[in-house]
Amino acid sequence: MDCRKMLAGVMAVLGLGLAATLTGQSLGPAQVDDFAGHPRVIVISDIGNEPDDQMSLVRLLLYSNELEIEGMIAATSTWQRTAIHPETMRKLIEAYGEARPNLLLNAQGWPEAQELLDRVYAGQPGYGMASTGEGKASEDSEGARAIVRALERDDSRPL
Repeated sequence: MDCRKMLAGVMAVLGLGLAATLTGQSLGPAQVDDFAGHPRVIVISDIGNEPDDQMSLVRLLLYSNELEIEGMIAATSTWQRTAIHPETMRKLIEAYGEARPNLLLNAQGWPEAQELLDRVYAGQPGYGMASTGEGKASEDSEGARAIVRALERDDSRPL
């Protein structure tokens, strides 16, 4: 599937939602999700920019027995335009691995730390639309490829 077509579709859906919100109209559900199991999640974070990003990842890890985390992508942002920090994600996941035995005393389903480490990806190293498009790093980033793989996977659960 063409990445540009997928992205255009996602942007169109987001635009419709924004238009409905601004006009006070409600968009009815086009489809009701009737999946069973854990929702699939991909998180894109400018982790390493501020401490709240690290705390958000810790919170995500504390729900990881209720979700299927398919990817955690380190990205740039307005405040962090030229750096990505997947290593920060990995450090936090390693700490989660140390806490996992205690978590298992209270509930089942906590993924192994190595499973989560294998799902950390680097996003594009550049910032904004100037860093996207054919022949740019965004097209070839680990994070972009992880998103496409997840979208193309035959899985009826929402992503």
